[in-house]
Amino acid sequence: MEYNIYTSKDLYEYVDARRETHSNWMRYVNCARSEEEQNLVAFQYEGAILYRCCRPIKTGEELLVWYGEAYAKDFDITFDHLWNTKCSDRGMKT
Repeated sequence: MEYNIYTSKDLYEYVDARRETHSNWMRYVNCARSEEEQNLVAFQYEGAILYRCCRPIKTGEELLVWYGEAYAKDFDITFDHLWNTKCSDRGMKT
């Protein structure tokens, strides 16, 4: 898993999470194949990639995130109206 962390419009840093000694358990987050499958949303905040839940996640359930249209096209994943859909907090405990 690799990420480009944008520090300005045209400048970015590269994050490589393939090396276990330089990453944590979040390196095991996988790409969802559909909107229904996604249970996390990834976003950049102050130079870091963070995740938030967009639906309840059961114990033992795989962590899945949809990375966007460009990523989907690169891997022949069909993109639909995902980014027009907001995650709700129904069923989430706060």
